[in-house]
Amino acid sequence: MLSAIIQAAKSDGKIDAAEQKKLLGNLGSVSAEEWRFVESELSKPIDVQGLARQVPRGLEA
Repeated sequence: MLSAIIQAAKSDGKIDAAEQKKLLGNLGSVSAEEWRFVESELSKPIDVQGLARQVPRGLEA
């Protein structure tokens, strides 16, 4: 779900500082590993097809 939110934030082709701050500010209490995951996802280019491949079979709709 978090990957989908990040991809949505990037849907205009970029994620600006305000979007990034809002997203990171709403994470709550996360582990260092979870924080690294979010930072990694934020730094990746938008990948709608990759996101679609992550949807479990039967939940596509």
